[in-house]
Amino acid sequence: MFRQRQVELAIQIYQLMGITRADKQKGAEWSQRGFRCFDAPAAIILSVDKSLEASSLAAMDIGAIMQTICLAALKHGLGTCIEDQGIMYPEVVRRFTGIPETSLIMICIAIGYPEWDFPQTA
Repeated sequence: MFRQRQVELAIQIYQLMGITRADKQKGAEWSQRGFRCFDAPAAIILSVDKSLEASSLAAMDIGAIMQTICLAALKHGLGTCIEDQGIMYPEVVRRFTGIPETSLIMICIAIGYPEWDFPQTA
């Protein structure tokens, strides 16, 4: 069910962006933008010590912190995008952030002032 919703949302986003299934170039450009946190001016990367990896409590804590960050950002006029694409290559993230190997990189939050006229923001 999750995968179906994910596909449906992707289709809607591509339609808003004017990207057709046949337009592989625009699709690739959009995908690459996701790896750059959608060109947000900043990103927050949440991680947890690997000793807690097996704990479902760690995942719940990360979820609660993630939600709180997004709500606080909204209160201050900032937009957020929770995404995992920006952390799909943890070795690259570690190289640029200094996050140690003892931490599991969980999720990324792109953050910045929204472009309200951008099709996907609508």
